[in-house]
Amino acid sequence: MEMVIPKEARDMFGIKPGDTLVILGDAERGLAIPPKEKFGEWISAVFDGGAR
Repeated sequence: MEMVIPKEARDMFGIKPGDTLVILGDAERGLAIPPKEKFGEWISAVFDGGAR
């Protein structure tokens, strides 16, 4: 799926053309794009059972 994110938003959030993003959606709250640097931490917490 291809999606266009306005330049202003890409600049604000450090998104570069061609970046792979994870988009989370909720019917009531809308869409969210987690920060790239935090997503890896979240995945590690899930697979490590939340241990830190």
